[in-house]
Amino acid sequence: MVWSNISMPIIEQLASDDVLDRAYAWLCQRRREYSANSDVWAFRREWAQQKEQIKAELLSAHYRFSLLTHITRKDGEDTDLWSARDALVLKAMALVLGSYLPVSRRCTHIKGHGGATSAVRAVRDHLPALHG
Repeated sequence: MVWSNISMPIIEQLASDDVLDRAYAWLCQRRREYSANSDVWAFRREWAQQKEQIKAELLSAHYRFSLLTHITRKDGEDTDLWSARDALVLKAMALVLGSYLPVSRRCTHIKGHGGATSAVRAVRDHLPALHG
C-alpha cells in the first residue's frame, strides 16, 4: 500500500506517526531473526524515544545517516548493513516517495509487474539477439 497525503509537505509526511509506525512494523518484521547483538533490539526497546528523536531530526533537516556496518551472514556471505535507525528512515522515505515517483514496468519486483518469471523471460528473450 502506498501512503500519500499530497496536501501535506513531503518532509511532514515522512515524519508523521503513521509513516514512522509503518516503517517500524516493517523493520521489526524484517529483522525479527537477527542476532541478539544486533542494534535492532536496543532500537526496539527505545522506540518511543527514538521515534520522537527521528521526527525532530527529520523536521529540522538534521537527520544524518550513519556508516554502514560490514557483516558476515550465517551463509558466509559478506554484506553491508544499514543501522536499524537508518533502515527505518529509508523505508519511511520509500513509503512516502512511492506516491510521487514513477515506477518502471521493468521493475519486476513490484506487484503486478511479472515477478522473477517475467525477468527471466526477458533475459531469455534477449539472449539470442546478444549472441546471434
